[in-house]
Amino acid sequence: MLGAEALGVGIGAIGTGFMGGIHARAYRSVPWIFPDAAAYPDIRVVADLRLEDAQAFARRFDIPEWTDNWRTLLGRSDVELVDVCTPPALHLEIATEAAAAGKHVYCEKPVGRDLAETTAIWEAVRKAEVASFVGFNYRMAPAVILAHELISGGRIGQVRQVKVSFRTLFGGSLQAPWSWRFSREQAGCGALADLGSHVFDLALHLAGPIARVCGTTTITVPERPDPARPGATRRVDNDDAFTALAEFASGATGIFDGNRVAIGSASELTFDIVASGGAVRWDMRRMNELQVCFADTPAAEQGFTTIQTGPANPPYGRFIPSSLGLGYADTKVIEAHRVVDALARGEVISPSIGDVVAVARLIDAVQRGGWVEVDA
Repeated sequence: MLGAEALGVGIGAIGTGFMGGIHARAYRSVPWIFPDAAAYPDIRVVADLRLEDAQAFARRFDIPEWTDNWRTLLGRSDVELVDVCTPPALHLEIATEAAAAGKHVYCEKPVGRDLAETTAIWEAVRKAEVASFVGFNYRMAPAVILAHELISGGRIGQVRQVKVSFRTLFGGSLQAPWSWRFSREQAGCGALADLGSHVFDLALHLAGPIARVCGTTTITVPERPDPARPGATRRVDNDDAFTALAEFASGATGIFDGNRVAIGSASELTFDIVASGGAVRWDMRRMNELQVCFADTPAAEQGFTTIQTGPANPPYGRFIPSSLGLGYADTKVIEAHRVVDALARGEVISPSIGDVVAVARLIDAVQRGGWVEVDA
């Protein structure tokens, strides 16, 4: 376990849904996976609008206190980091008040429901001079870390074309009932925010700034069963799918898409990057593998080689001493460790809410349609 010199970072968790559970499990795993960390996460209180949900969550994850009033977390001296895992409609209020109270903010994407909200949250964080972090956990997969190293280190030359796609069948059926995710008022954009935030973050993370973008969105399923009124339906008013073209500041081109009603798809997040001296490909369904091709390979041996990541690809070896494979939840453990370790060391955390402002600008541009210049 952690050495005596390790610090405990006090965490106040808000939200007890699926993602809140993923975060809590990650926090509980950090001391076992990273025993030499500078800090360990200590969840001291959890809040949810329903007190019974907060209590059940606290008992499940051995959290000593629970409440149905998230504002009580902000006045506690033993809470240093506020973890926001609520629907996006609550992010602005919670994150800005947490920052004003001097708390570091760890927020799930897409942060704000639109560019204005995301920018407002970032300004609040900057004004308060607190740290922020956003849950772009796909960056944390060892194969994606390797891809970033190959690209940033110039191993495959200058990037020329970037394709990133995220397709899934949310809810398991086109007849899945209406929920807050299908409401622009509660969620902001649909697939463009939920899936597109990951798409654009990976594009920016791997290939650099985007100068302009042209996109379109569509609503494929305009109505869904109303869970509150048997036999009735509710209107879907945010997008089911998006497609976009882009030009990077480097001159590279980009092709992006996302679809939450893609028949036959189950979390198909992929990227395909072509450069002057090689190429890399990754597929979340085989998240431990990275396909790589180098242009200087002899002609008779040209083609993609599959690298099976393992203990030699940090921080893979922290989890398991052989190449048996990591999973989605493990990327959240890496993420949780990065947050608390950076806070303890006083280091800059990335991706921050500032990084998400760049993503929000792209999402906003896609909604506007036509070619839109994107501010740096």
